[in-house]
Amino acid sequence: MSWRELALIPALVALPLSPPQPDLDIHVLSNRADLVSGGDALVRVTGPARVRVELNGADVTSRFAPGPDGALTGLVDGLSPGENVLTVRPPRGRAERLTITDHPSGGPVFSGPQVGPWQCQTAENGLGPALDDRCDAAPVRSEITLGNGVKATLERGTVNRGIYDVLVPANWNHKLVWVFGAGTGQQYRQGVSRGLTMPEAQEAAAKGFAVASSTMTDNSLHSNDVTSAETVMMVKEHVVETYGEIRYTIGRGGSGGALQQYLVADAYPGLLDGLLPTQDWPDQIVGAYREFGDCAALVRAMDASPLWTDSGDRTAVFGHGGTGVCATSAGRAPDYMKPDDGTSCAGEASYDPARNPGGVRCTLQDFMISIYGARPQGCAGVPCARRPWDNVGVQYGLTALRDGRISPEQFVDLNQRIGGFDIDMTWTPSRTEADVEAVGIAHRTGRVVFGRGLAQVPILVVRGTDNNDYHYPWRSLVLRNRLDRANGHHRNQVLWTNGSDGSPLDVMDRWLAAVEADRRPIPLPAKVVRHRPAEAVDACWISGTKVIDQAACDQAYPHKADTRVAAGEGPTSDLLKCRLKPLRRGDYGGVAFTGEQWARLRSAFPSGVCDYSRPGVGQTDPATGRLRPPQPWLTFTTGPGGTPLGPPPSSRSL
Repeated sequence: MSWRELALIPALVALPLSPPQPDLDIHVLSNRADLVSGGDALVRVTGPARVRVELNGADVTSRFAPGPDGALTGLVDGLSPGENVLTVRPPRGRAERLTITDHPSGGPVFSGPQVGPWQCQTAENGLGPALDDRCDAAPVRSEITLGNGVKATLERGTVNRGIYDVLVPANWNHKLVWVFGAGTGQQYRQGVSRGLTMPEAQEAAAKGFAVASSTMTDNSLHSNDVTSAETVMMVKEHVVETYGEIRYTIGRGGSGGALQQYLVADAYPGLLDGLLPTQDWPDQIVGAYREFGDCAALVRAMDASPLWTDSGDRTAVFGHGGTGVCATSAGRAPDYMKPDDGTSCAGEASYDPARNPGGVRCTLQDFMISIYGARPQGCAGVPCARRPWDNVGVQYGLTALRDGRISPEQFVDLNQRIGGFDIDMTWTPSRTEADVEAVGIAHRTGRVVFGRGLAQVPILVVRGTDNNDYHYPWRSLVLRNRLDRANGHHRNQVLWTNGSDGSPLDVMDRWLAAVEADRRPIPLPAKVVRHRPAEAVDACWISGTKVIDQAACDQAYPHKADTRVAAGEGPTSDLLKCRLKPLRRGDYGGVAFTGEQWARLRSAFPSGVCDYSRPGVGQTDPATGRLRPPQPWLTFTTGPGGTPLGPPPSSRSL
């Protein structure tokens, strides 16, 4: 080494080191990167302050600006349908790349093939003619003044073939309330929006919350909880891209609006952060569809027999607080089960047994054919969906028989007469056997709420006390029993009976704000339980006075049961198809049947009776035989039954 080279060594050592470059990361703020829709996405880039951002090779750096923390945020529009590549290149070092998958604003994203024909109603909703066959239309915005004098932006538009409404007050707190609509219906059309005039929406907006709803989350129009979840996701993405990030989302709604909250939060956790259900049902397929079918069969059988003239005897079998629940439910059964339910669900294209036997069928399962799949045998030669309703082996009135409230002859008479319904909801002397594939899909995909996903959300239920109304209070306890089984507790569920402790929205807001502020690396369910406000405790209101003594509440407001629990099923009330066991005299607690009655009972149950000591068909993992929670975040683009989406995509270094 020469002296010149030696002389350079100290100078080289003394050179200052370059500051380390912060790690690059690309994150889509408005949705998962693989589920965005509408051609744009709000994106955050962390790392060096000076970078070049490219979308599919084109420079889009100018769309990004630094925020208070130095990270770059920008709305990337011009996404092409399908996969798009967003690349971030620092001044030196490796570039980072994220694949963003865009879907049409008219859907679908994960719900699978859309049902049709579909009638656009953009004009009826004040949006002018539809622009395409997905019923897209340009949004309309107006400025309104809320009751408290605050200005707000009211926006109406189309997403996922439905009509959405968004109300954003000028003092928006970056929290969102989603209002789900009540009722039941399968309409092959956009529907006319109810708007955001209901008291829950106005209360929320006056307190600084943004409020949203959609005809696709109005159960009276579209009883499909998968498209409901998909619509919530898509509209939330639009809100973030248009108005700013959302801190958390609270669900509100009663009856059909309550069951949607449970179904969406359990199967697609993260879309809703807190639930405020009223008149709640644990889910749609068991809470409504199954019991409505039971009641239709029970009322028919009892009306045809001289043994069932006493309303007390009927009530004992129904399990409710009177005959009113089954009377109403029997009348509602066609809304779910009958292909020509009287609503002309698809207009002139609707099914009619004489005029149009190949027409669109108006049943719940046909409206969700992308979830349940088609019956290979069809329906009298016409394509139709698999059906999950089953009553094979169900011993209606079993609890009443054991308790001595009905006679052995009444029990035998009823179960001989009960029969079932064929695929067109025509009564048959034989029991109804479900399509087993549909039963498995309903359990595996979360159409029957299991409760594992619900552990991540606070639930505050305001409920009534009428056991003779089909929103009877037992339904809240069914959900509680499922939470206990799934999570070992129900400490995230609060029941307020016959009253409320101030505004439920205010309590939920405090609950979620405390969870949000907890930055510790502990599981979200633990945070939800830890930060439950002091006033969020089970309570009832007796003569206007709040009571937290649950024994006193149960005495003042007793609860009953449902038709399947009254037939011997357990308190989670969630079997669609039971496993069978042989008929045995010893299983009836000393009830004495005559030889002739026993022969008739054997004839009524040729394949056996329900064995409620075992999980139902489709509820267990075939490999272990144990109860299997549904997998969250399924996509049905691959076909009925769904496949898991897996973890959200993340950026990677090149």
